[in-house]
Amino acid sequence: MLGLLQTEGYARTIFTARRPLLNEETIEQRVAVRLDRQQIFTHWPPPAVTAVIEESVLLRAIGGEQVQREQVHPTRKATDGIRRVRERQPTHHGSG
Repeated sequence: MLGLLQTEGYARTIFTARRPLLNEETIEQRVAVRLDRQQIFTHWPPPAVTAVIEESVLLRAIGGEQVQREQVHPTRKATDGIRRVRERQPTHHGSG
């Protein structure tokens, strides 16, 4: 799953399962960095992002049922952020 679209629970599960094992501090730092990168979706103009997610990725049992349920719609947060930024932008009409 593309890191920009991962939920916190999914990212934490991925880093926790990584080999060689990571200590808790490193896991928390990596999860925080991954989530911070998602702030790009709140910038104007919004980034052009294309992602192809294979069905098999969504069917993998990573992190349990709750983590998978949250991850099924990973783009919702990104598109919500883009919509909020657009709503704050001034709209210009006319030939000015």
